[in-house]
Amino acid sequence: MVDDNTDPAQVPSADSRQALVDALQNKTVQFLQGLLEPLFTRIDERLFDIANSATSQREQTHFFDTMRMLRLHRDDLGAGILAAVAEAFRSIGRSIPVGGAAEERQDDELSLELVKNDVLEEMITLDNMVSRVIARAEPELDLLTRRLSFLVGHSLPEDANPFVPDYLCEGFARKTASLKLDFEPRLVLLTLFDRILFKDWPVLVRESNHLLREANILADLEKRRPAIKKAAAAPTPPAHNPSEAGAAPSASTVNTAQAAGQYPPNDTPGRNNTDSESRADTGGPGAARDGLDRGSRQPVSPSPLGDKRFADPEHIYADVLAGLRRQIHQQARAERESTDEVPDQQRAASFSLGVDELAGILSAWRVGVENHQLLETLASEGLERAIGEVLASNNHSLDSLNDSDQSIVRLLDKTFGRLNAQALNPPILNQLVLKLELPATWLALKDPMFLERPNHPGRRLMNELCKATSTLAGEEAGTADPLQRKIDEILERLNSFAASMSELTGLLTEFIDFVEKDMRHQSVREQRVLEEEEAQSRLTDANGQVVRILTDRLVNRRWPRLVVTFCEKAWARVLFLACLRHGYHSAEWRDALGLLDRLLVLVSARRNLEESELAGLLGSIEENLHHVGYDRGECQHYLDSFRLFFASLTDDSSAADHDHAHLDNLDVTLPGEKAEQDAAPEDLDVAMLDAVDTLKKGTWVEFRDEANNTSLRCKLAGMVNSSSKLVFTNRKGVKVAQEYRHRMAVKMQQGRVIVLDNSHLFDQAYDQAIAEIHADLKERSASG
Repeated sequence: MVDDNTDPAQVPSADSRQALVDALQNKTVQFLQGLLEPLFTRIDERLFDIANSATSQREQTHFFDTMRMLRLHRDDLGAGILAAVAEAFRSIGRSIPVGGAAEERQDDELSLELVKNDVLEEMITLDNMVSRVIARAEPELDLLTRRLSFLVGHSLPEDANPFVPDYLCEGFARKTASLKLDFEPRLVLLTLFDRILFKDWPVLVRESNHLLREANILADLEKRRPAIKKAAAAPTPPAHNPSEAGAAPSASTVNTAQAAGQYPPNDTPGRNNTDSESRADTGGPGAARDGLDRGSRQPVSPSPLGDKRFADPEHIYADVLAGLRRQIHQQARAERESTDEVPDQQRAASFSLGVDELAGILSAWRVGVENHQLLETLASEGLERAIGEVLASNNHSLDSLNDSDQSIVRLLDKTFGRLNAQALNPPILNQLVLKLELPATWLALKDPMFLERPNHPGRRLMNELCKATSTLAGEEAGTADPLQRKIDEILERLNSFAASMSELTGLLTEFIDFVEKDMRHQSVREQRVLEEEEAQSRLTDANGQVVRILTDRLVNRRWPRLVVTFCEKAWARVLFLACLRHGYHSAEWRDALGLLDRLLVLVSARRNLEESELAGLLGSIEENLHHVGYDRGECQHYLDSFRLFFASLTDDSSAADHDHAHLDNLDVTLPGEKAEQDAAPEDLDVAMLDAVDTLKKGTWVEFRDEANNTSLRCKLAGMVNSSSKLVFTNRKGVKVAQEYRHRMAVKMQQGRVIVLDNSHLFDQAYDQAIAEIHADLKERSASG
C-alpha cells in the first residue's frame, strides 16, 4: 500500500526512483551470481552420486546423460534465472493490466492441466518452496513490499514484488522441463535450487530494506504509527431562542453542520469538555435522549414503556436509554435518601466530569497498570464497576457522570458482558473484547451516533476486528501474524481516545483493505489445495478402478505366477494411466482392458498359438508398456517369459499346470489412496445432510474432539465433487481437515461440528443487550 502520510518533499524524483530500482536489481543479480556456480556444482555431484548407486545399467546411463545435458545448458539456465530477475524489476514500475484476472485464471487452468499430466508432485514442490521462503522472510518482506509500492508510485501486489521468488521457481522449472528431462532428475534439480539459492534469501530481503531505508524511503516505517489528529474544539452554535440555548441539535442538524464544516465529526454540539451531559436533541428520532430539561435540569418524564414507538427500531435505542436514565436516577436518589447526602434538587451541581476528563482518567489507569491486570479487572468486575472503582480512586464516583453518560456505560457493560459470554468465543476473541471496552466507551460517550447508527464507522470497525480475530484462534494466533499486528496497531490508535470520525473511517477502510488483500492470497492457496485434492481424488478413483478390474478377473482362481506378476506389476500401470489420463469410458481404457482379457483367455485356453498370433499379442503388449514408460529391461523379460510359457504348452498337457497357484488377494502398488466409504447411516437426519449441502465456500466451522478436549477452527475451502469430500483450511489457506459429506452430516448431528457465524458479533451482542433491557424495563413498568 502506498503510504499517504509521507511529506511530499521527501518523495524522490523519477530519476532517483529508477536509480534505486536499478540498485536493488544489481544487488539481487550479484546475490544470485554468487550462488549459480555452487548450485550447478552441487547438482552435478548429486546426479553423479545417484548414477553411481544406480541398480541397473539403464538407470545409470540415464543419469549420466542428464549430467551431460545439464553441463551443456548450464550457461543457458543461469542466464534464464538472471533474465527473469531483470524482467521482474522492469515490470514493477508498470501499471497492473486490466486483464490481470483473466491471466491468473489462465495460469490456474494451466496448473490444473499439469496436474492432469502427472506433474502433481512438481507443483506441490514449487508451492512449498515459495511458501517456505515467504514464511522465513515475511516480516521484512511485508516492509519491503510497502517501500517498493511507495517507490514505484502505486500499490504493488505481493506477487509482483521481485523479492517474492515464485517467478524464479516457475521459470527454473520451465527451463528444466524444456530440456525434456524425466521427472526424477527435475525433482533433484528443484530441491537443490531451493536449498542453495533460497537459504540466505531473507538476508537479501533485509539488506534491500536497509538500502531503501538509508535512501529515506519510508525510513521510519518499522516504528512509525500514523499520526492521530485531535479534533478542534467545537464552536458554540448560535441559539435560535433563549429556550433552545442549552440544547444540542438533532442528528440531522449535526450532520448538516458537519457537512458544512461547522463542527468536527467527533465533537457534536453540547458535548464540550466541561458539560458532558448536553446530549438532548431538539427533535427527530433521538429527542429527549438524556431525559433532562436543560433549563430546569430536572428529570423529564421519559416516554411510556408501553408506547408503540418502543417496537420501532428507530426509537428503541432512545427509549431504552431513557428507561436506564430513569432507573439510574431513582437508584441514586434512593441511595442519597438513605445516607442523608446531597438533596435531589442539588444533584445537578455534583456533575463535574466531562467526556474528556473521564477519558484522561481512564487513559491514566490504562497506562498505570499492567495490561494483564487491566484485562483481569474488566473481566472480573465488568465495565461499569471497573469504571466506578477507577473514579473512586480519583475522588469521583459514577454519580460524577450525568444520568445519560451512566446509562451509556451501563448499556455497554451489558453489551460486552453478552459478547464475552458467548460459549463459542475462542480465548483470543475474549481478550480482544476486553481490550475494546474502554475505546468503545469513549466513542459512545463522545459521539451519540455510535450506538444509534449500525453503519457508524466505529461500530463497523468493532465488528470487523471481532470477525478477523475469531479466525486467529489456534496456532495461527500470535504477534508474528501480520493480521494480529494490524489489529494491535488499530487498538493502539483507538486507545489514544482522540480518533475523529474521519480517522475512524480511515481506520475502517485501511483494515478492510488489509483483510481483503489477505483473503485474496488465501484464495490462491485454497485454489491450489483444491486442485491438489481433485488430482488426488482422480488418482484414488483410478487406483480403485484398476484394483476392481484385476480383482474381478484374477482373484479366487488358479493362474500361472507369471500372469499374476505381470498383471500386478506391469499391466496395472497401463490400466492406471489409461484411466487417469483418458477416463474409464475412453477408447484407450477399452483397448488396454481388451488386451488384458485377450491374454487371460489365451492363457486359460492352454493351447498352442500360431507364431503370427503370438507375435501380434506380444507386440501390442510391448507397445503399451513402452507408451507408459515401463522399464525396457523388465518389459523384455516379460515378453521372453510369455514366449517360453506358450511354447511349453505344446509339449504335453502336464506342462499346462506348471507353476500355477490359487490367487487369494492382489499385491498392486499404484499412486493414490484406498477409497474411503461414505455410506449414510440409517439414523442420519436428512436436515443435517441439507445443512451440509448448503454450506458455502468460506464458512467457518469448529471441529470438536470431546475425548481429547480439543477443538479446531477452520473454513470450508470447497468440495471435491468427484468424491463428495469437503476440504477445510486455516486462515493461511493451508489444509487442516477434510470430511466426507455423510460423515460431516453425522458430526453436525452429534454436535461435533459447529457452524460459526462470526459476522457482526458486536451488533449481535448489542441487540441482545437492548432486548434484555427492553424486556426488563417493560416488566418493571407493567408491575409498577
